[in-house]
Amino acid sequence: MFVDGNDRVKAYIFNREGRYTPAIYISSNSEQVASFIVKTKDSPRVVITNTSDDFELDTMDGFIDKCIDQEYLVNELLEVLIPMQQGKTQPSKINILAWGVSEENNKDSIIIPYIKEKIGIDLA
Repeated sequence: MFVDGNDRVKAYIFNREGRYTPAIYISSNSEQVASFIVKTKDSPRVVITNTSDDFELDTMDGFIDKCIDQEYLVNELLEVLIPMQQGKTQPSKINILAWGVSEENNKDSIIIPYIKEKIGIDLA
């Protein structure tokens, strides 16, 4: 899927006013991407890009809206995502690889509460 060949992607969580978080770097494996989608289902939109910021997929209210790579979507992501959405499996803990903010703010204790307050999503 992720054409730049990295093992990480950037995710942006949007709120109802169109504001969005700094880039949240997560692993590009299907389990982490699906878990991120499920945990952010209360957000009206999530956009996932590769590390070059090329669009890969987005969601609307926790469901895939557009995905560039249909083979990845059908053969990998949906196999993990659908059972999570149906409550048959639980999402994994999101392993944040990096936050798209300055080093002094690049701490879970700062950015996770900020996202909860400003966007309304609890990544903990």
